[in-house]
Amino acid sequence: MAERLRGAFSDAVAAIAAEDMTARAEAGAALAQAFEQVEAELVVAELTARARASSASPTLVSADIARLDEDLRRKADLVERLSAQVLDWQQRLETLAFESSRALRTEPSAHAERPPLP
Repeated sequence: MAERLRGAFSDAVAAIAAEDMTARAEAGAALAQAFEQVEAELVVAELTARARASSASPTLVSADIARLDEDLRRKADLVERLSAQVLDWQQRLETLAFESSRALRTEPSAHAERPPLP
């Protein structure tokens, strides 16, 4: 899970560095898709827990529910931490994009007239 999000973030950083708007949009979409996959995995885990609970003995059900509940809490905590990290990364990317854009507007052009070489 975390690796998919890290990979999507790395792609977003590369897209911003390349100043390619299409790549930026694709990287943003990939990051959103990675989050959707994490959410889907959490839903599948919850549905699996419910299915197991309905087909087992009451004693096993209680143990399974407690174990799966703890697993879901850990995954939910992970998603929260990853969400916070992605928001931080997004802010950093936006800052980087803004600073890059500002630097491009304020720095002299690389093609500016230069004095002739002696």
